[in-house]
Amino acid sequence: MQVLFILLGIMVGFLLIFLKTFNMILGEEIGVYYSSFMNHFVGGVMGVILVGIFWSIGLKSELNIAKIPWYAYTGGISGAFFVILSNYTMPKVKILTSTILLLGGQFISSLIMDLFFFKIEISWNKIIGALLIIGAVLIYSKKDKKSIIDNDCLKAS
Repeated sequence: MQVLFILLGIMVGFLLIFLKTFNMILGEEIGVYYSSFMNHFVGGVMGVILVGIFWSIGLKSELNIAKIPWYAYTGGISGAFFVILSNYTMPKVKILTSTILLLGGQFISSLIMDLFFFKIEISWNKIIGALLIIGAVLIYSKKDKKSIIDNDCLKAS
């Protein structure tokens, strides 16, 4: 079962890169804000379809809205900001650099969530790991002898 979750985690990573890339393309075609709206509209429709399919085959879960904390609903807001910021930055930053920055941000926000929401003690090796990921962006950009921002893309926008 552990292998299944590892494979699913890798699949989520692949999907994230496809999501960012296709949203960037959509953003260049119809604009950053409209592409964010379309992303969430199509995602919402697909979510309704998938829930309908899961319910029709008996995969229901108990729904008790009163027990859900208010902050659990902020995922949609975060998702909207993610798509808008991603669509804005992706054409200006290389995909690999963008992914490294994204992983660094995810690592740091995970530390914060563990510390403040789940009250998990954060060890120094996790903090050092987060700093190493951020350092990787700097090392990567120095090795290429180019800025992490693609200046040619900035001139075009």
